[in-house]
Order: sequence, then C-alpha cells, then structure tokens
Amino acid sequence: MANKNRFLFVKILNSLLESDIALSKALCIIQKMKSAKKAVRKAAEEIELYLQQGSLLSVALQKCSAIEFNSIYGAFVSCAQSGGSIKKVFTFLYLREYGLRQKKQKLIYSIIYPVFVTLVAMTGCILLMTFGKNIITNISGKFDFDLYKQNAVKGCISANLFLVACIIAFCLAIKNLFSREEYVDSFKILNFLTASGVDFYNALKTSLLAAKENKKLKKQIILALCDLEHGHKASKACQRFGEEFLLQIELAEQSGQADKALNSICESLEKKNEEWSKVFMQMTEPLSMTALAIYITLLLKTVVMPALFEYGI
Repeated sequence: MANKNRFLFVKILNSLLESDIALSKALCIIQKMKSAKKAVRKAAEEIELYLQQGSLLSVALQKCSAIEFNSIYGAFVSCAQSGGSIKKVFTFLYLREYGLRQKKQKLIYSIIYPVFVTLVAMTGCILLMTFGKNIITNISGKFDFDLYKQNAVKGCISANLFLVACIIAFCLAIKNLFSREEYVDSFKILNFLTASGVDFYNALKTSLLAAKENKKLKKQIILALCDLEHGHKASKACQRFGEEFLLQIELAEQSGQADKALNSICESLEKKNEEWSKVFMQMTEPLSMTALAIYITLLLKTVVMPALFEYGI
C-alpha cells in the first residue's frame, strides 16, 4: 500500500509539473483533490510545510511521514536542485516506478499458474494419504495395508521432494530475473543523471541505491567508485561491469559523447532482459505441466497403482 501511495503521489505531481504548474501550487492542488487518497493529500501537505520552513525538496521528501520516499528519491531531487530540472526528474521517477510496477505485475501473473498447480498437487497428495485406507477395500484378503502405507509414504516424500526442488529452481530463476532488472535500473539512473549534467562519480553513487539485493552489482559499482576516487578514467571504472561496457565508454571518451554510450548500454541491457523475460514467461506453463506430470507419475507408481492392482485393474 505504501508503494502504491508513493506511485500515485509521483504520478499526480508529475502530471501537474508537466502542465508547467509551479511546485508549490502543485502541492496545494494535490491537497484539495478529493479523489486523491488521504495519504497522498497528507504527504503534499507535509512537504509544502517543510518547504515553507526553508527545507530543500530532497530533505522534505525524506522527512515526509505520510508516504515513505526511499533514498533514490532524495538523491535524484538533490541532483536536480544542483542544476537539473525538477520536472524532468519527476517524469523519470514516474516512468521508472511505472515500469517496475508493470514488470512486477507480469511476473506475478506468470507465478499464479505454477503456484496453483503446486497447491492442487500437494492437496491431492495429502488427501490421498489421509483417506486412501478408507477407499481401498481388501478384496483379496491379502492386501497388506501397513506395507502399502509405508511404500506410499516413501513415494509421497520422493514426489514432494521433487516438487520442492522444482519450486526452488523456479525461485532462483525469478531471483535472476530481478537481478537482471536491477542492472537495467542502475544503468538507466546512471544514464539519466549524466545526461542531466551530474558528474559521473555522483551519478554512479546514486545508481548504487538501485542495487538492492544484487550483491554482485553492488560490488561492481563500489569498485568502480574506488577506481574513480583513485583518479582513474570512467572507462577504467566501467571495466568492472564487463568488456562490452569498457569498449563503449572508451569510444565515448574519444568522441566526447558519453551520453550516447550510456544510452546504448541501457538499450542493450534492456533488450537482453526483455528477451530473457519473454522466454521465462513462455516456458513457465510447459515446464509446470512437465513437473506436474513427473510428480503424478511418482505418486501413481507408489500410491495409486498398488490400489488398482488390488482391484485387478
């Protein structure tokens, strides 16, 4: 809910700023909007009050209690205050937030099917184990229920271990997808800030905030920052991200068009990530069906087939 309120606030504020309405007036308008949520109106009121008290917008956002604005917002607005455009910053933040929300929704939709299949399979397994003895009638008089139950339990454990392994593999794939998205997000931030006149060091430092859980990306950015602190060129620092980035940055330094190089890197990363996401979405359903088929086969072998043999089927 907090993220949704933040998104709505940024969306409304961006629309007003795009209409060339001054920031102070835009905040007043938001406060009077009956259709806006209470938290959004309260946030506008708090921010306006802090601004009237002499606080910078970046500080006002960080102090706001109605809506939590993470450190990226403070860093972006701070960069805008030092020479950038507030309007452009909020446009970027809105588009960034919108893009992240859209990608998360697609991912959630792709997860629904395998989660549903898993729950149904495990529920069926539990029911079969609980009521199996009551369903099977000892027609031959030789059916060993104790041995059947022992084998059935082993079969269910094996089947569920397989299912757990599939779930872990699926979770790792999702984690990898989010890691790729953090790379794209970090370089988009770096590209936007450098194009807005922010020096490469501070832009890179701000992009570090987007690397939330990606330890590899965090380490690469920190090492790149260390290279810059020791007086190395941007091309040397970007070598930390791979040879592909090094080549493009070196060409940019020679031509004096660093913004085009970073834009090219962003487009390349985004294209690769979209291709990977598309493959992931397309493969989710067939892989889920295959895993379910193997799961059912394991159950049939140890739980269902002995019962069918008892009935002479």
